[in-house]
Amino acid sequence: MESNENIEKIKAVRKLKHLTQKDMSEKLGYNDVKEYSRIETCEKRLTSDLMGSIAEMFEMSVIALLSFDEKMVFNHCTQDHSLFGNGNHYHEGDVALIAELKARVDDLKAAMPCCARS
Repeated sequence: MESNENIEKIKAVRKLKHLTQKDMSEKLGYNDVKEYSRIETCEKRLTSDLMGSIAEMFEMSVIALLSFDEKMVFNHCTQDHSLFGNGNHYHEGDVALIAELKARVDDLKAAMPCCARS
């Protein structure tokens, strides 16, 4: 079957939220995980009501889910309603990444002619 862009967004957010198809199935009130699996394989039609229920489970609006771009997610940390869960926290690798980027900036500043520094 042909892939659906909205289904890909749902799968991406589900995985970012560390939810399994079984988790989704249970939260949607399905008796069998295959029922949810049929959504992700485009065998079951994704209705607006179903999209609304899924967005609500992800703590997102339907518009946010429909406009979700997995490529734009980069260690996104915010307070409350974060894509990765509630709370303000750092993800593994943030400290090392910040240190590496600061070192790169320092190297670039050191390589600049004195008249170009601000």
